[in-house]
Amino acid sequence: MCRDTRTNKVIADFLAETHPVPGHVHAVAGAIRYDLMHGPAWVRVPAAGIESLTPDHLYSVHEDAEDDKEPGDRIVSAYAQELRDVLQDFIGGLPSSLYVDEDDCVSTSEPEGETLEYEDPDTGETVETYCEPTPYSEVSGRDITRALFGKTIAEELY
Repeated sequence: MCRDTRTNKVIADFLAETHPVPGHVHAVAGAIRYDLMHGPAWVRVPAAGIESLTPDHLYSVHEDAEDDKEPGDRIVSAYAQELRDVLQDFIGGLPSSLYVDEDDCVSTSEPEGETLEYEDPDTGETVETYCEPTPYSEVSGRDITRALFGKTIAEELY
């Protein structure tokens, strides 16, 4: 498991470039995390749809959500299937693993060594030598999810 804060930040920074998390997905993750950690929570889904969700649409008291409801809005449990589907669809689009080397370089494919050719200064012959890749660690899909959304979401939805 990837519990190293530095590695989590490196992964999150890499994914911010390659797989930026849309605002509504962050809002859904926050709502689900709150529901899982603190009990029932409610989301006021605007008439414009889930893509227009913000953290302001999360409620810990159902009646408060009802009070703020506008025409066309729907109130759903923060753990409703349609919200979980949004988050799971995003998670499903993330790499299944990443590789982070000791210099914090991130790659989507496993690093490989390479064969180098050089001319031997004493004999003038071409010599081949194999160089191992820089030491690296593999980061699993669950740990990628953890880096973006935290432990609670990773354990529940990955």
